[in-house]
Amino acid sequence: MKKTLSLLAVTLLGISGGHAAVTLVSGFSRFDQTSPDSGTAVSDLGTKSLSWTLNDALWNNDGTWTSNATNSKKNGLDVSSLQLSGAAGYTVNINFSSAASLDNTDSLFCASIGGTGLNSIVGRYESGKIGIANNGGSSGRPASGLSSTAIDFNSPFSLTLSVQAGGAYSVFITQNGTTQTVSWPNMAQAGNLDQLYIGCWATLNGNQSSPTVSGLSFWEGAATQDDLAAIINVPEPATASLSLLGLGALLLRRRRK
Repeated sequence: MKKTLSLLAVTLLGISGGHAAVTLVSGFSRFDQTSPDSGTAVSDLGTKSLSWTLNDALWNNDGTWTSNATNSKKNGLDVSSLQLSGAAGYTVNINFSSAASLDNTDSLFCASIGGTGLNSIVGRYESGKIGIANNGGSSGRPASGLSSTAIDFNSPFSLTLSVQAGGAYSVFITQNGTTQTVSWPNMAQAGNLDQLYIGCWATLNGNQSSPTVSGLSFWEGAATQDDLAAIINVPEPATASLSLLGLGALLLRRRRK
């Protein structure tokens, strides 16, 4: 019963205001292996299930994992089943515990977009800041495609990719309650999101990093800055189930009156 209520609570989780709503589709509130040394985690958020087998990752006891940048293996998650389209808009949020020992142009995430050519959106490191790159290449980045303020990569931070209907996109960088926005006004990726890579570029060798990841979620609709607090802090299913139980009790009391 509790498991069913938990699923319902997370299924119903949507955020709306004076703009289009974003709705949780899938994600991981934490990363635990399905069995010892399996190397596989299964999603526990949203209505659609994902399974991720990580390559040579370090699994941490606190429900996080750390990628290994010293080999050529890449950790990409197939998310094509979620049917997230840039034509309609979608959001991807990644919570990082840290990202140590970064070199310029190292990738923190790469969203691989279906369609012709090398279509991707990359969140990259450069001189203590976060920037973006498009189409799998590290050249031709705009001056506006770099955060204005350096962040502390030894402390938790979140990167939120928001793709608007039509494919225009921004990356929100949030740390200690402060958010910066990086965008590329003249670029768009209107195709479907096929794969999400963490700690590497999808189409280029090298440029790998070793971030520690604590959470990951996928949403229908393009998030605005007003949505970030709820998206970054999406509750674990057990927490959400308590809220739903409380709501159910309230509705039951109202019916009896």
